[in-house]
Amino acid sequence: MGVYFITQTPKDVPSEILGQLGNRVQHAVRAFTPEDAKALKATVSTFPKSPFYDMETLLTGMGIGEAAVTILSESGVPTPVVHTRMTPPASRMGPAGDVEGKAKASPLWAKYGQRVDNESAREILAARMAPSAEAAAAAGQAGPAPVGQHKQVGQHKQAAAQHKQAASAVGGGVAAVTAFLQSKEGKQLQKEVVRGVFGLLKKR
Repeated sequence: MGVYFITQTPKDVPSEILGQLGNRVQHAVRAFTPEDAKALKATVSTFPKSPFYDMETLLTGMGIGEAAVTILSESGVPTPVVHTRMTPPASRMGPAGDVEGKAKASPLWAKYGQRVDNESAREILAARMAPSAEAAAAAGQAGPAPVGQHKQVGQHKQAAAQHKQAASAVGGGVAAVTAFLQSKEGKQLQKEVVRGVFGLLKKR
């Protein structure tokens, strides 16, 4: 990862940033005005000293596609300046050929070639809520319950409705989940979750 600053003149980049740059590709610098000449001298003074080049002559005499290049070595020290001709970028406007074959030929294919489809948070929540919804549906099909069980069945139905609304909210994204949590049903569901957590802690 890196950041490249591309500019016509080093004066366009603040000194605080220039002082932190490593690799440098300097194209020709023209000095037509006294200000340009002053900027040229400042630019030359920032390059590593080289016994092979007069930097002021080099920078003003380079043509199109030529550059003075210095990079950081493995130990972080600027390398000597090299006058070089840059290779122009090459591209093709069209579909790439044999993408699958090139991917399989890569040494990374052994690690990344297997497609992985991990279970999403939505699928996990839906799986947890499904048993409650099925239990509520089964209780409704079993017919009228005894008087002592009416309250329990009502609680099951209410919980199933809350779980169903929660599942729908998860499918609707962050805004839907937020709206559900602020609703009466959402607050009730939050209370039940908190009670369950504290119940587990007491058992431990």
